[in-house]
Amino acid sequence: MKIYFNRQILAQACLLLAATISTYPLSTLAAPGDPLSAPVEVLAQVMAGASPQYPEVTTDRFGQTRVAWYRGVTIGSLAVRRFSSDLTPLSGDVVVDPAMRQPASGSSNTSVAVATNRTGVSVLAYRARADERFGDSIYAQIIRPDGSMLPSPILVAETPRPRYEALEGLLPIFETGSSTMNPRVAIDDSGEFAVAWTDQEFSTILVGGSGIEGGRTRVLARRYRSDGTAISDAIVLARRSDLALPLNSIADTAQILSTSDGRFAVVFASGIALGGLRTPFTLQYIDRNGVADGLPIKLETGGDGANGLSVIDFRPAIVDGGQILLAWLAENPRDRFVGPQTVILQRYSRIGRPLTRPARVAERSQIPICCTLRVIPFPNGAIGITWQDSSDGFKVRARYYAADLSPLTESFVLVNGTTDASAVADANGNLVVAYGTPDSMPQPRQLYLQRFQGP
Repeated sequence: MKIYFNRQILAQACLLLAATISTYPLSTLAAPGDPLSAPVEVLAQVMAGASPQYPEVTTDRFGQTRVAWYRGVTIGSLAVRRFSSDLTPLSGDVVVDPAMRQPASGSSNTSVAVATNRTGVSVLAYRARADERFGDSIYAQIIRPDGSMLPSPILVAETPRPRYEALEGLLPIFETGSSTMNPRVAIDDSGEFAVAWTDQEFSTILVGGSGIEGGRTRVLARRYRSDGTAISDAIVLARRSDLALPLNSIADTAQILSTSDGRFAVVFASGIALGGLRTPFTLQYIDRNGVADGLPIKLETGGDGANGLSVIDFRPAIVDGGQILLAWLAENPRDRFVGPQTVILQRYSRIGRPLTRPARVAERSQIPICCTLRVIPFPNGAIGITWQDSSDGFKVRARYYAADLSPLTESFVLVNGTTDASAVADANGNLVVAYGTPDSMPQPRQLYLQRFQGP
C-alpha cells in the first residue's frame, strides 16, 4: 500500500510545529538540573584588593533575587546586589556597612546570612570587626524592596573587651574574653525578624605558660520589629552542656526559621553521638514577645544506619505550615579523621515527631564541604538538596526529592570549578545558585548567579 503526502499541507504542518516549539517555555523542555540561563556576573566591578567570597542568595515572590557576599580580606565589609527574575541586574554593588573596614577574623561561610519575606523585605545578619583591637560583633541590616536600607546597621551582639588578670604575682597572665560568631537570620511576612548566634568565652595564658582556650559556649537569639527596634533582650537557648561542639570549628551551631504562626524556630545540634548512640538535634520556638515558647524539643535521628553519626554541618527548612526538613552532614565517630561522611535528610512534625525515615543523600564518593549544605523547598512540594563537592575538583551538586523523601533524581553536578555556593528556589520553581570561582592569575576571583531547572 502506498501513502501519498500533500507537500503543501506537510510544509504548513512543519511550520506550525516549529512555531509551537519556539513559543513553548524552555523550562518545560528542560530536564531537572538543566541550566536555564548563562552564568551572570554578580560583581558590577572588581576592585583592587577585593576577593569576593561566601555568597548568600535569597528570592521573593515577585521574582527578585538578592545576593550578599563578603567583599574581601583587604577592603573588608559586605555588599549586596539585586536581580530580576531573569537575573537582569537591578542595582549595582551596594555596600551594606561602609564604616566597617576591618574584615571579620576567621571569616567563613558562617559569617553572612540573609533572609527575605514575601513582601520583598530582606534582612542581612553578619559578623564584623569594627575595631581591630577587639573581637567580632554581630550586626543586622534591613534591605527594602527598592534597595534602601536603615541609616546605620543594628548592633545585635557586641563582643566585650577582653579582661587581663595575673594569678599569684605577675605570672602567668590570663586573657579572658569572648567571641560572637555564626549569625543566622529569619524574617516573617510582617517584617519582624530574629537573629540567632553563638558566643564562646575563652581564656588564654599570654605569659608564663602555654596557650589554653576554653570556657562557655552558648546559643542566643533576639527578636526585632520591622523597623529594627528590639522586642526583647537576647535570650539564651542553650549552654555548653546542651551543645554538640562541631568537629569543624567553623560549622554552624544553630539555625533559625520563620514559622507560619508568627513564631521563630531555632534548631541546634545538641549532642555528639559516641558508641552507636543517636545524634539528637534540639528545636526551640520563640514567641511573639521574643522569649522561649515551651520546652526544648528533641529531634531524634536514627534508622537506616543513621545511628552512630556525629554532626559536622546541618540545615533546616520549614514546609507545609510548620513541618521541619532537616539535612545534616555527618561522619562515623569510629572513623572520625577519614570519614566516611554522609549527607542525611529527614522530615519532622512541628512538635518534633519524625514523619519519614532518614534518607541518605550523598556518600563519601561525593565528599561534601562543611557549611555549604542547603535545603530548598520548592512551590510544588518537592525538595532540593545542594552542597559543595570536593571530590575530583570542586563542584556544586544537587539532588531532588518528593515530599515523602523518595528520590526524584540521583545526585547531579550543577557547576564545576567552584569555591563557595548558595542556592534557593525562585517563585517559578527553578533553582537559583550563587557561586564563586577560584583565584587564578591574572583573572581575579569572581561571583556568578545562574538558574537551573527545578524538580
